[in-house]
Amino acid sequence: TLYDIDNIGTNLIAFVLKDSSGQIWIGTDKGLVQIVNKIPRFCNTGNQTYNYHSVVELKNRIYFFTRNNTIVVFDKSRSVFLPTISLPAWKNFKLNHTLALNENDILITGKQTTLILDVTSSKITNARPFFNGEELSETYIHADNKNNAWVYNKTGNIWHYRQDIGLFKKYK
Repeated sequence: TLYDIDNIGTNLIAFVLKDSSGQIWIGTDKGLVQIVNKIPRFCNTGNQTYNYHSVVELKNRIYFFTRNNTIVVFDKSRSVFLPTISLPAWKNFKLNHTLALNENDILITGKQTTLILDVTSSKITNARPFFNGEELSETYIHADNKNNAWVYNKTGNIWHYRQDIGLFKKYK
């Protein structure tokens, strides 16, 4: 079995989220687990099992990022899963990190490129406009002690997200 009352059936856990309503979610390599009345319950959408990577909570929605190049979206206000968002143009995209930049945009860094998910439209685009037109690959994100986003890659460059202008600036 994948789980029982005392076990979620895997030791590969990507994240644990206690959302703003107090629900606990666990992303694993075997699927998404929600703890309901202290009992783990798998929440595989559409009979699809995803290998979970990371999670971002914004605007009454939770965005669950998978290693299957799919984003599973949960609408907390209606307690339902919404249609998934896929990365069709980036079939072999290798996800590195995710981070909310603001109330509307989630930065998705990866091996091949850097992307932005606009949560108002559910559209994924290249993040070049956020980086002064630069195409970035092999990127990673770190949030500092004030939760400011810093992006770096193997070039040795580092970019800092400027909330005041909504763009990344190369740190010098």
